[in-house]
This record gives sequence, C-alpha cells and structure tokens, in this order.
Amino acid sequence: MEFPEKDIYKEIEDELTDKAYYFTSKEHTPVAHFDWDRVQYEAEGERKEFPFDRPAVFVRFGEMPYETEGLRKRGTIPIIITVVQDKYVDSAKDSPSQADYLKLLEYKYLINDVLNEFRGTCFNALTLISMETDHENRNLHVERIRYECKVTLKRNVVPLPEP
Repeated sequence: MEFPEKDIYKEIEDELTDKAYYFTSKEHTPVAHFDWDRVQYEAEGERKEFPFDRPAVFVRFGEMPYETEGLRKRGTIPIIITVVQDKYVDSAKDSPSQADYLKLLEYKYLINDVLNEFRGTCFNALTLISMETDHENRNLHVERIRYECKVTLKRNVVPLPEP
C-alpha cells in the first residue's frame, strides 16, 4: 500500500454505497452524504457554511504509528467515522416523536454492521474500538464510531527521480 488514507477512504465509501439495500431493509435511509471530516457538522449557531444531506458519514484518520518489520513498515490506522442525522424529534417519554428519536439510535449500529470486520484490498479488518454520542449539537444527532486497522507500507523499489 502506498497511500493508506486514500485507499481506505475510497473502499469505505464504496462499501457503504454498495450496502444501501441493507439500510433500506431495516427501514432506514442509506447514507446520503459521504465526506472527509472537516468538522462541518459542528454548530456555531444553527449551521456552519458547509451544508450536506443527511444521514451523513464523515471519515477522519488519527495518528498512525508505524513499526519496522524488515524492509516494510507495519502501521496501525485509527479511523473515526462520524455519523450525522437530523434531530428534529423529542426523546421524552410519551412524546409523539419518541419512536423517531429511538430510531436515530439504531443508525450507528447499522453502519457498524457494514464496517466492523470489513476488509479492503489494501488493509486488514476494521476492528471496532468504541462508540460515543456528541451531545453538543442542537438539531443534529452526531455519533462517532472508532475503528482501527493494520496496514503494511510497500517499500519504494523504483528509484526516485533525480531533481
């Protein structure tokens, strides 16, 4: 693998797109927006300047430590998947929209059903590390799913061009 983030990002996007039928089979909307995580969902007021369709999935990579194994570098890549949905519902008991709120809580598990243990052509299985809900957003339901996977960087066998 030469470019881990590029390859992993594209394969996760393709997998979620290819499994749209799974979301509809569970009476949920498939992922409507897939993007690099630039924190465009954090509210400073009602909305930031980056509008997007929902449900949305944003991908962020954490610090990637590498160890040398012979001529190769073996790395652990932390991946944060942020799931964003509209939250114009009420979670209170006896609220007419409580069932809709409870349905929001299912979505991160559907994403995990598709991604946990997913193997790409260039990385081993995504392993679930943790899940959390971000309670700081008013009208968006924001949840983060943390995974990690292992990759091996290929050694550069072609001489670099001379300047």
